[in-house]
Amino acid sequence: MAETATARIVFHVAAGPDIGLGHLARSSGVAAALAVTGERVACVLEAPQDYPELTAAFPVQPVIVPTRDAARRVLKSLAPSSSPTVLVSDMMGLTEEDGADARADGYTYLVHLADDGEAAYGADLQFDTDVVPSLPQRPGRVLLSGAPYHVLRPAVTERRPSSPWSGDAVHRVLIALGGADPGECTEKMATGLMQSLSHHSGDDGKGPRFTIVLGPAMEEGRRTQAQQRFPELVVDGRGYDLIEAMLNHDLVVTLGGLSTYEAIALGRPVSCVSWSYMSGYVAKLAGAGLISDLGAAETATAALLASITHAERLRTLAGHGWETLDGRGAKRVAEAITRLSSTSV
Repeated sequence: MAETATARIVFHVAAGPDIGLGHLARSSGVAAALAVTGERVACVLEAPQDYPELTAAFPVQPVIVPTRDAARRVLKSLAPSSSPTVLVSDMMGLTEEDGADARADGYTYLVHLADDGEAAYGADLQFDTDVVPSLPQRPGRVLLSGAPYHVLRPAVTERRPSSPWSGDAVHRVLIALGGADPGECTEKMATGLMQSLSHHSGDDGKGPRFTIVLGPAMEEGRRTQAQQRFPELVVDGRGYDLIEAMLNHDLVVTLGGLSTYEAIALGRPVSCVSWSYMSGYVAKLAGAGLISDLGAAETATAALLASITHAERLRTLAGHGWETLDGRGAKRVAEAITRLSSTSV
């Protein structure tokens, strides 16, 4: 705690099996960009466990707590008695009470990175980092939105190749359906592929090879069961170099979350499974010509197998995505937060 006691910018982030790791990845990218400029940052993470690959990207080790009440106590201890301090939140469903508590604790400015549209929280600065933004402007809040502010992990931008995918055919397909995949789309896709692969296999040259990543936030029992049921398809996402895997595959399949944007920025063509509240994101991305929508998980396998025969369409997706996400979103978000934190009050 001693390292973070004088932090001027404090992050409050949530992660876990129920909400995935996207919020944590985004905040780690912004925190890293702030640290490059010399800013002192701290982080309070609401999570059931540490996620070393992402928490290591923070300039300091986050204080990990299991509940919102515990997070509030730590946040209060980090707020200084003097000098402007910014609280940067990245989670869903914050309320007016949360905003009032933060200001009572001593935080001068509130920044919200999630795009849940929660006006009651009362953020001074909010970001809608979707490449197809949807939040409206409203009085009393500065809103910065769109692809220029989309945050990618430094590990992604550092390995961004010099050009997008331009292959003539799809030989390898990577399926990475989020850190947690609460809708069990992973198992549904694996079942469909097992049935298909009983007729065609990438090993005999009659079709592409498929790799399915078990998200690092997936519960242990579920992970074990998937490995037993689909041993030839799945790999354990814990400690897995997903960036390198994306670069080594011709097509990436996601749920429309964090890995979608990472794959796009890496120049890969992307297809998405539509699930629950993520379906809206997928529809927007497809409408913008950035991904192809495979529909629901129960029928996505057939749509995927049909789409991989259209290499020209996939090259177009990869090229458009490459131009849309330039990898400098974290730097732009960090600059906006720094401007806010330097405002006199």
